[in-house]
This record gives sequence, C-alpha cells and structure tokens, in this order.
Amino acid sequence: MRESCARKIVSRWMIWILLGVVSLAVLAMPGLLWTPSATADSPPGEEWVARYNGTANSFDGATAMAVDASGNVYVTGASYAFGSEKDFLTIKYGPTGTILWEARYTNGTLTAGDDFARAIATDASGNVYVTGSSAGPIGPDYLTLKYDSGGTLQWAARYTTTSSASTGARALAVDGSGNVYVTGMDAGWGWGMDYLTIRYSPSGLEDWAQRLSRSTNAADYEAAQAVAVDADGNVYVTGTSKVTGLSSGEDAVTVKYDSAASQLWAVAYTGLPGSIAADWGMALAVDGSGNVYVAGHSTDAPVTGRDYFTVKYNSGGGVIWEKRYNGAGAGINGDDEATALVLDSAGNAYVAGASFNNGAPANSDYATVKYDGATGNQLWVARYNGPANGSDAAKAIALDGSGNVYVTGNSAGSTMSDYATVKYDGATGSELWAVRYNGTGNGIDESAAIAVQSGNVYVTGKSEGIGSNYDYATIKYGAAVVPSGPPCDNSWASAVSGLWSDATKWSAGAVPTSTANVCITVDGTYVVTATGSVTVKSLRVGSSGNTGVQTLQAQGSSSGALNLTASYGITNTGTIVLSSINSGYSAQINVTNGVLSNTGTVNVNPGTGGTRTIAANLYNQGTVNVNTDTTLSKLSGSHTNLGAINIATGALLTMSGNSQVFNHNAGTLTTNGFSISSNTFNYNGGVISGTATITLANSTLNLGPGGTGPATFVMQGSNTLIGNPSPGQTIVVQGVAGSGILTSANGFTNGGTIRMESVGSGYTVQINVTNGTLTNT
Repeated sequence: MRESCARKIVSRWMIWILLGVVSLAVLAMPGLLWTPSATADSPPGEEWVARYNGTANSFDGATAMAVDASGNVYVTGASYAFGSEKDFLTIKYGPTGTILWEARYTNGTLTAGDDFARAIATDASGNVYVTGSSAGPIGPDYLTLKYDSGGTLQWAARYTTTSSASTGARALAVDGSGNVYVTGMDAGWGWGMDYLTIRYSPSGLEDWAQRLSRSTNAADYEAAQAVAVDADGNVYVTGTSKVTGLSSGEDAVTVKYDSAASQLWAVAYTGLPGSIAADWGMALAVDGSGNVYVAGHSTDAPVTGRDYFTVKYNSGGGVIWEKRYNGAGAGINGDDEATALVLDSAGNAYVAGASFNNGAPANSDYATVKYDGATGNQLWVARYNGPANGSDAAKAIALDGSGNVYVTGNSAGSTMSDYATVKYDGATGSELWAVRYNGTGNGIDESAAIAVQSGNVYVTGKSEGIGSNYDYATIKYGAAVVPSGPPCDNSWASAVSGLWSDATKWSAGAVPTSTANVCITVDGTYVVTATGSVTVKSLRVGSSGNTGVQTLQAQGSSSGALNLTASYGITNTGTIVLSSINSGYSAQINVTNGVLSNTGTVNVNPGTGGTRTIAANLYNQGTVNVNTDTTLSKLSGSHTNLGAINIATGALLTMSGNSQVFNHNAGTLTTNGFSISSNTFNYNGGVISGTATITLANSTLNLGPGGTGPATFVMQGSNTLIGNPSPGQTIVVQGVAGSGILTSANGFTNGGTIRMESVGSGYTVQINVTNGTLTNT
C-alpha cells in the first residue's frame, strides 16, 4: 500500500543505446560533421566549401550573403589586407564554388580605421549592393556600394557622421526600380543618436535622408537594426529607442515612411507592464497586404531576463497581435533573444534566435517559433541543443518553396563553436536534419547568413583557419547523402571468414594500422573475428553491392581489447556483434568524437556475462537489438533512432549522466526496460511499444510535435516537461526515495493521463508550472 504523501500542483499564474572489451574511438575531422535528424531525411552533403584568407593572413569574416536565380553566391563582410586595416570585401562565387570576382573597397587616405560591410542585396540585372560602416574623419560613416554583375564598382555613396559614437549602416533593401535604402544609427543634430534612413537613386544620388529622434537628451539614442520596402515604395525601419525619463525605458520603435520620406507613423513596443528596461527590434518583414511583423527581444519585469517578442502591425500601425516566448529556463530569469524573422506565403511568421535552456550547465539553444499569421497563436517551437550541450545561437533563417524552415548560427562543438544548420518541417516543427561544419583550424566557427535556392542550402560566416586567423567560409549543401567515410586503403580481401590478425586476409598484405581506413565490404557471407587490440582510423562494415551478410565479431581475449580510432566514425550496413567468451568480460564501443551510423544490424548479446556499453553518438536507421543490459554512456552524446531499437524482455537499456540526449524521431522503440538518468529524452515521432515504461530520473522529457503516440513515462526525482502529453500517453510523477517533482516552465496542455503517486513514506509529489497554465483536456 502506498503511504500518504503530499501532492501539489504549483503554478505561478493558475492551477492550470563473443568479446572481452571493445573500444571504438573516433577522432574529429575538420569539415562536415552531422548530427541526428528527426525523420528519415538524410543530411545533405557539402557540394563545396569556399574559404577566403586575405593577404594579411588576419581577420576575414563574412556577415551577409545573397544567391541569385542562377545559383551564383555573393558574400560580403570585412577583410584585412596587407598594410591596411579592415576593408569591405565582396566575393561572387559561381554555382560550383569558383570565385568569379572579388572586390575590395578601402577608404584609402581618408582616415585610418576599419571598414565593415554588414548587408548585401542583388537585383534582377545582377547588380550587387553592399552597405556598412567605414572609418571617416570623425567616426564610422555610412558607406554604400553598387557593383555591376562583373564586379565593377558603379558608385560609392558615403554619408559622413558627426560623432565617434555612430555605428554606420546596419541594413539594406532594394526596390524593383533599383532604389537603395539603408539604415542604422548616426549622431543627431547636437544631441543623441538617431535612426538614420537614406534612399539612394539607381545612380547613387541621395534622394532623401530621414531621421527618427524621440529625444533631445544627449544620453538618449535611437539605433535602427532592420529595413524593408514594399511594392508601393513605403519604407519600414525597426530598432530601439531610449528616452530618459520615459517609464518604459528603451522601446522597440517601428517607423513607416512613404516613398517621399514623409513619416506616416511610428509605434513603440514597450514590453511587459512595469518593465523599464530594454526592448530591441532586431528583424522586420512586410507581407503583401502591408502588414508589418517585427521580432526582437524584450526584458522581463521585474527581473532581468529577456524574452522573444513578435508583433504584427496593420498597414496603419495598429497592433493586430503581439506575442512573447519565454524559453525553457526556470521562471523568467533566462535570456531569450530573437535575431531573425521570415514570413511564408500565408503570412505565418517564423522567428529564430538563442534561448536559455536551464540545463546542466545552463546555456542557450536555438529556438525557432512559428506563429499563425492571422491570430498570432504559437503553432510550434523547435529547439536545437548541439552535441556539446553548450551555447547555441541561431543567427539567420530562411524558407524553401515547400515551406521547410532552415536556421543557421553557431553551436558549441568538441573544442570551440561550429556552424550548425538545421532543417525543420514547416508544418510540424519536426527536425529533418542538422549538419555541422568544423573549420580547418578546429577553432571558432560562426555562421552568420543563410539562403535556400533550388533545393540547395548556402551558409556563410567566419571560420578559424590554420595560421590564418579567421577566414570567410561559405558552404553549399546539395543532394542528401549519408556519410560513408573516406576511401578504403586496407580492405578484407575475399568473402571468407577469418581472424582480423591474419595479414593474408587483407588487401594491403598487412594487418590494418592505426592510420588505416578499413573496409569490410566485399560481397558475400562471412565473419571477421577480432580477438586482440585493434586500432584503425575508420571502419566500414557491409557490402557495397548488398550481397551476402558481412559480420564483424569482436571477440576480446584476456590480453587485450578491440580499439577502433576513426576520423569519420563507424558506418555499418552489415552486422556488428558485441558479446563475450570469457566470464565477466565487458564489451564496449567507444567513439570519442563522431558517429556510429547504423543502417544494418547491431546485436548486443549476453555471451558469458559482463557489461555492455555503447559510448558513441548512435545514429540508427537499421536495427539495434539489445539482448542484455546495456549502457549508453557518451559525454554530451546525441543519439537518434529512425529505425528499430529492440530491448529484449529481461534486458535494460540505461542512459546515465554525461549530458546526453536521446531522440526518438521515427521508426520503433520497443522497450522492455529503458532508464534515463540526468539526461534528455526527445519524443519527436515514431512508435514506442513494449511491456515496460520509460523511466526518467532528474531528466527532461520533451514531447515534440510528432511525438504523439501512446507511451508511459515514469518521472522520478526532479524532472522537466516540455510539450504537451497526447491522448494515450501517461505520465507518472513518482516519489521514490525522495520527492517527485515535475516542472514545466511555460505551462502545458494535458491530453493524456497524469498520475501523482509515492512509493515510500511521506514523499512529496508535485507539479510546478513556473510561468503559464496547466490546461487539462
């Protein structure tokens, strides 16, 4: 009988994955890395990577990109030249990644200082427009350039500042007539900083310059971040505006001008009632009806965390709806900062940025939110936490013609940050794939811009090179491929069974060394048995001709273990068997920095006993049979199931510690015992079946948009719930050897069953909703 205990529902607002020890170690290789996806979509391949290192061997960083209808790619940013400082550097690549031209612009003898391009656009004639900041006599000036399709400079327009505090131009738009609009922050007439928006004619003449200033106080400022123009020539600008003494503090102010520069309206988003801190408009878009969408970040009240905000205004500046997103952080104390916004043809809004995750350690994730264009209702939220469980921040967003959503930015990797680009299903928010780029220097890599054209995805930014500081790094991702590793340089020679240690069986006439890319891929049915210590660079198991069954049987002896060290990881399309022949021997696959990609079969067998461990990022599109107790133990591991994982009756799969994430995205998970401790389980799709529950202790359960199938989750200790339980799903909040606490940061809607129970005397069981509502249907 269960003892009496306390049960509470707490809300801030309302009660609403034949051997001894097998160790497979995989080292990282600069270039393409890929991470688990949420459906059977394969990750795309790199068609090309173009790196640019300037003559100074110093800083070169791309900030913006455009792609034309012919697949030409234009990037711009800042680049050091030998004997100079940073210059505007604009490059045009052809569809195959060949440089067609590069154009460097320096202010020459005007003054010492940096020139930094921040925005780029093209027109239908192939002309290229660039704007940014350029060192002037007093401070950073606006500098806007136009190149023809061959890279010849047509004109350069400079707007000279009167203050060292100016930031120069930040954003650019071009209308159908070739007029150019730029905006940013510049010194006003004797007082603080203003929005300064300029229109240039197609020939580079200044048609008009318009300022927005709400104060004459020198300590106040207006800083514009984004500009757009509609089909009628109306111009829209957003950013932030600070006025001393104003109760709302810094506001996100959006202004509309007509084609003649007359201000039609200016509206301020002032944030939550009682907030006197910063509200920043960071991105802006206009639909075909003249409705204006603005996204940015807004400080909470009364504490200092930030939320995403998104506002839709009508053509007259009236608010249609406004929404906030407070991420997975506890309460309202984490920072959620939106930086990018895009609209689909139906007027739905997609917003991306960085969102506090309240993990261990607490860092930020990509968070992408879709809002219904008509009502502002939040349709889905998709979060991306990279494999290092560190800081991840989305910087740019794009859509394709099918409504799929792409975001890119920087994500903590095994050493420093990597580019991380993620594709989502636009209808459901399900993650379709994620690809990462770790540059040649294995250092800091930060993607800044993204474009999608004819099924290809392009990203650019800055990437540390080897002895070259930062380089431009531009990538074209093309046809979807599953990484198969480098070319084989030592292969199993014929379709006969034998021992790994028999040199006559290998194509090189020698047993593979630690630098070998090893392939067991010859057609036929045979077994390769490893009995001692084996170290290689990479491994592939499985016939390329799909004929016969190729099996690697790792069979350790008392004198050694099997160690596979591979730059590209392990790719299995055949069969890998983990077992033991000596009593109590352990079996382990250890991939230190890479992926165990399985489209064949992995059998984890009991043998003669001993532990079984998979210490690898498991990406399963085949079958994994867990026939004995097995532990998934990979530091910052990310495991994805798109195939079948079968946990046999009497076997237990344990994922404990090390900040791991298990993504059940498609296929089947048959669980007769799955225990997760201090980790994350994401249910994004597929089927969960079997006779036992999934038990989570001090972990996070994320029920994604596609994770709606029947399942039972037992939550012990202190756990976090993200998403909404669906019909047929049961969540048991259980007090076992202590309190049972389930916390939801933003509230949830329960369409399934929730039970609150204790196993033991006097254990408290409670549900906490820190910011929102628990709605029971």
